[in-house]
Amino acid sequence: MKRGAAIIFLGLAITFAGIAISAAESLSDALSILKEQDGASRAKPILEKLIAETSRETDREKAQFYLSGCEYQLGNINHAFWMLDRLGRGASSENLRAAALLRLAMLRMEQGQDMEGLASYEALARQFSKSKYAPMAIMVQANYWLLIKGDKTRSLSLYESLVQKHPFSEEAKLALSTLPGLRKMTPSEIRKTSEKYVKDMKATKLKLNKTL
Repeated sequence: MKRGAAIIFLGLAITFAGIAISAAESLSDALSILKEQDGASRAKPILEKLIAETSRETDREKAQFYLSGCEYQLGNINHAFWMLDRLGRGASSENLRAAALLRLAMLRMEQGQDMEGLASYEALARQFSKSKYAPMAIMVQANYWLLIKGDKTRSLSLYESLVQKHPFSEEAKLALSTLPGLRKMTPSEIRKTSEKYVKDMKATKLKLNKTL
């Protein structure tokens, strides 16, 4: 390589490295701001600027992931869901696709969209079975059918599936400790457990609303 070309190549390398560092700093700044009260409105323009300017696909997708959180906090629920669904289907990183599906599932459940949330958890567990999020996705489904719906058959099946597919996960350990007692529970005990859980959840939400 001639000296002039080498200098140009080195200059380009330094320029791209600078862009990468700048993007990382912007993400770090945005995340720090997001942790603060009412930080979403201040973090949003930083992330939008990064998305518009960065040439690195991974940085752009990470920024989109965190921007979806800003949109959710700012009340743009459907747009946040759309962003997460899009990342869950098309992000270049498998880990980010799985993380997007997990967040989408959690937020849908938070919004009372239980069936849609469960569908996202199911898709996560099926499509990204090797992901660190897969055991959690199965555990949440099992807990839902047991504690919210009082469906012993479904919850048993999911707990057993969790133990079989992810035997070394922390969630599998919890499932193993739950299964013996669950197998012995009568329909009446299942119903009472479910009713108490739902009642406690409503009381917790009511208490929280009064403190806001």
